[in-house]
Amino acid sequence: MLATSLEIAEKYDYLAPKFKASFKWLRENDIKNLADGRYDIQDGVFALVQRYTTVPAGKERFEAHKDFFDIQYLAEGQETFGVALTKD
Repeated sequence: MLATSLEIAEKYDYLAPKFKASFKWLRENDIKNLADGRYDIQDGVFALVQRYTTVPAGKERFEAHKDFFDIQYLAEGQETFGVALTKD
């Protein structure tokens, strides 16, 4: 897991080009004013803009990804994220 801010994200030279394209897209778009939906960034990279009301821990199912990375970008408000290892 990598926790960072957009201001320093690209200083990590080991990041794959898809991560760099994602960070660039986040910096260059006014996320708060985009409509909810899917935005294609480049081949194999997309953003999902979503607005929702958070709920207390334990009220929703966990999510996990095996085939792709998930960058969580909070444009407004507060949310708590948890991390757990999967068995495979």
